[in-house]
Amino acid sequence: MALTQPEQLNAERLARMAEQTYNHTLAITGVPVNADGIPIWRSLDDVVRHPEAHGLLTAIESAVHVHRWTMMLNLGSFNRFPHLDIEFHPTLEDVFTGHPDGRNPAVWIHLGHGMLEHRLEEEHDDDEHEAFHRWLPGLSRGEDDAAYISVKEVSRRIQQQQGDLLFVALPLCYAQQIAAVLAQSGRIHTVHAPTDFAVNATLQFYDGEDNAARLSQSLGSWGAWVRATEEAWREALLAKYESGFGEKKSK
Repeated sequence: MALTQPEQLNAERLARMAEQTYNHTLAITGVPVNADGIPIWRSLDDVVRHPEAHGLLTAIESAVHVHRWTMMLNLGSFNRFPHLDIEFHPTLEDVFTGHPDGRNPAVWIHLGHGMLEHRLEEEHDDDEHEAFHRWLPGLSRGEDDAAYISVKEVSRRIQQQQGDLLFVALPLCYAQQIAAVLAQSGRIHTVHAPTDFAVNATLQFYDGEDNAARLSQSLGSWGAWVRATEEAWREALLAKYESGFGEKKSK
């Protein structure tokens, strides 16, 4: 099950996360495009020159540090660990094709929009043996509030591709409902999904249970993931070395 709160992360869970296989990519989808449909960003230099809503760089930095501390657990070194290559994509379908040869990024940040009721799907109650319908949320394919895709389909594509997602960031409307469906892929370990409501696009990265609270422009929840990962790393590394020493003594 994907962790949605930093306080849920502990040494045992971090150790399991560190054992998984990840690609070396930080993929940002829903990137703004120019008149020719080309992403306006190719590097972080471009992000600085043409900034998105305040908080994007904080989100990127936080995700990088979560990845760094997790990878250091197995390598035991501050100097030797897989680096992340940042990629900018206009649509999430540039990353998640669902092809078996496709590779999931280690980190994924989507800058699009979320829809609570995108598609009705029939389900069956195993106990009552009755069929019922429920609404499934949707994700915009790109930056615009249009051209949505079922989150269940995105989850299926993630499941079909290779590698796990260490950290997913969803600074958009109804992130919690969307994260719950994406987690069904079994490939996502941690996800920053703070909203269960419609959020103003200019406030998407901020903390707060509603738009009024977000006007305080706090970004503390991103740093909470970094602190939680660092603390879990220390406990996991200590447990790892204690276990190793115990094996040596028993021989």
